[in-house]
Amino acid sequence: MTMDSKLQRQLKQAGIPKALWDRLTVDGRPIEEAGAEEKKPLDRMNKLERHYSWFLDGLVESGVVTRYRFGEVKVRLADKTWYSPDFQVWLHYGRVVMVETKGWCRDDAAVKFKVARERYSEYQWMMVGRSKGKWEWRMGDTVAELIP
Repeated sequence: MTMDSKLQRQLKQAGIPKALWDRLTVDGRPIEEAGAEEKKPLDRMNKLERHYSWFLDGLVESGVVTRYRFGEVKVRLADKTWYSPDFQVWLHYGRVVMVETKGWCRDDAAVKFKVARERYSEYQWMMVGRSKGKWEWRMGDTVAELIP
């Protein structure tokens, strides 16, 4: 299966070298096949989350990250109030980091992030975003390995 031009454009925008394109996967399947038969995590991701997942794929390949999951964690903050970080990331030395990606952050999202970080301090929590094509740390713990 050949990679469509839209996906190629997105990979270029994410800064992923062409040499890695044929090795990118989603749930163990080549990226161009992801979501072909059913909804896969790639289909549920927005553009920013997809770019960050490709960055994480490179960290998995280099051994810095052992694995990551998208959208599988939901933490209770209060009665009828929940928060779902975008990524759960396992670093090679065993630490688990909850990563939130934001293009811009509304006040309620920042408050939920801070409450989750305080209530579930057994994890590290980090929010990253992109501005003018560059990734930047927004708030939370600074986990250098996870900031592109």
